Amino acid sequence: MISILIIFTMYARLGRFVRAMARRPGTHAIMLSLALTLFGSTVYYHLVEGWSWIDSIYFCVVTLSTVGYGDIVPTTVPGKLFTIVYIIFSIGLVAAFVHELAQTILEEQALKLAKNHPPLPEDGSTGESSNGSTES
Repeated sequence: MISILIIFTMYARLGRFVRAMARRPGTHAIMLSLALTLFGSTVYYHLVEGWSWIDSIYFCVVTLSTVGYGDIVPTTVPGKLFTIVYIIFSIGLVAAFVHELAQTILEEQALKLAKNHPPLPEDGSTGESSNGSTES
């Protein structure tokens, strides 16, 4: 029961960061490209390889995540060639998505820290004298 609660909390936080990421300029293109790539490749494998919709999306997600179980593989030459392009293209998209997500998390944490801690004086001093008392 506790593990389910931990997983739910992690996904809730991840969802919050993805929503915050969507407000950043430029991330809409990455998110849309990722969604269209996943959708388009699913349709492609369904039509060219003759896989079911669930097998097609499963293969695309497993390949996109670079897990690659190997339980489903393209058997046609066009399918294999498409997979090469799909892997190269999608790894770049996933890397861009992860970069934007990491930037969002770091910015959110920096804002949180800035709210909890007063800024340092512009001269770089900590506001304390050498004897430990606060300067006025």
